[in-house]
Amino acid sequence: MNIFLCRHAQVHNPKKIVYRRLPGYYLSKQGEAEAEEMGLFLKKYKIKEIFTSPMERCVQTAGIIKKTIDNPAIKIYQKDYLNEWDEGEKTTTVAKRMRHILKDKKDNRVYISHQHPIRVFLNEITSQPPQELEQWDCPAGAIYEIAFDGKKALPKLLFIPKETDKPLIPKTKFSKSLFVIGAAAVAFFVVTALEKFAPYADKFFQENISWTTALKIASI
Repeated sequence: MNIFLCRHAQVHNPKKIVYRRLPGYYLSKQGEAEAEEMGLFLKKYKIKEIFTSPMERCVQTAGIIKKTIDNPAIKIYQKDYLNEWDEGEKTTTVAKRMRHILKDKKDNRVYISHQHPIRVFLNEITSQPPQELEQWDCPAGAIYEIAFDGKKALPKLLFIPKETDKPLIPKTKFSKSLFVIGAAAVAFFVVTALEKFAPYADKFFQENISWTTALKIASI
């Protein structure tokens, strides 16, 4: 059995709200472009069904994928077991509900969920400890293919949208200024240290004393 587990595309959230299950958070323009890229990637597979979290960002991602694949026969189902992590929800509870994915046992199905539940599920099926959640790279629009060889699950990150690779914060004069200031501070430190050590340079070379000894002398 081979399935595709996807994270929704980028959300429009300029105020950086921790929205979790709050309603009203849809894809940004970049997110819409990412969802189209996801659809183009999945088009080569015979996708017949898409299962998605009921959150708007996931439902919208599913709709764009279906439209991009251009197959009206694809059915979209909203499933609460794919929902975002809820405040106070235990990791074990998330893992238990996400395991519903394994009950379908059909190839080439697409599941759209959220970063934390996806990481928990991948950890669960590969028997990794909870502290290993961060090992799973899961940016917006990521697509994992999960192959099941008997009882063994083999997750593989297949796709990340090109839009996701773009820096979210463009380079500015301010960031360049910080770099220049940092470089100047390092240069000042080096020059100061050399000036302090210079009077003892001859002693260092003539008497063949160690660097550490010379530095101790310079610090007196």
